[in-house]
Formats: sequence, structure tokens, C-alpha cells
Amino acid sequence: MLRTLSIPENVKHIGNALVSECENLENISYPENAVIQNSVELKKCSKLKELKLPHEVFDIASNGISSLKNLEYISLSSSTKYIPYAVISECPKLTTLVLPENVDMIEKNAFCQSNLRELIIKS
Repeated sequence: MLRTLSIPENVKHIGNALVSECENLENISYPENAVIQNSVELKKCSKLKELKLPHEVFDIASNGISSLKNLEYISLSSSTKYIPYAVISECPKLTTLVLPENVDMIEKNAFCQSNLRELIIKS
């Protein structure tokens, strides 16, 4: 049962679906300078409460952050420019989302079935 995943600072490249369907995962820590090379996919990690993506993320898949029943806070990567359809879905406890100022496009229903109360655009 994986509860905490702390990726060491010397890890610079991370593939997609690193954690998917890890239902007991409560905490994940990415190195700030890591590069996620493919799509972010964090599905069915139902105990995860907070998600801070590293500086460089090339892509977030549609429904890529979904069914995270206890997720309350997300901070997207400063390199995020495009937010796809239903990217963050079925996260009923999600109240705070931090977006970078350089986001060019947010697709329809990008944050469906969440309870967003605060959207922060960081510069």
C-alpha cells in the first residue's frame, strides 16, 4: 500500500501515469525542477488531498486528474498553457485551483464535478 511518494530532487524526467489508481496514496511530492514528459494522469488516487505539479509539464490529458475524491487543492505547472476538456473531473472536495498567468485556453467543462470556490492566477 503506497501512502506517500516523494520523488528525489535528482530525478529530472518523469513519464506519464506514474501514479494512477493508487487508492491509498495520500501525498505526492515532485521535485520542482522535474519535467513530466508525457501526459499527467492521476486517476482514482482517492485519498490524495493536495497536488502541486512541477515547473515543466508538457501535457495534461483530458480526464487526467479525475476521481480524486478527497483532493482539495491543485497548483498547476507554470508551463501549463492549455487546459483540456474535463481535465479535473469528479473531485468533489476541490475548492482551490492555482493557474499560471500564461494559460492561453481553458476548454469547456475543464473543472466539472468539482466544488471550486477559489481560482488563483499566479504571476
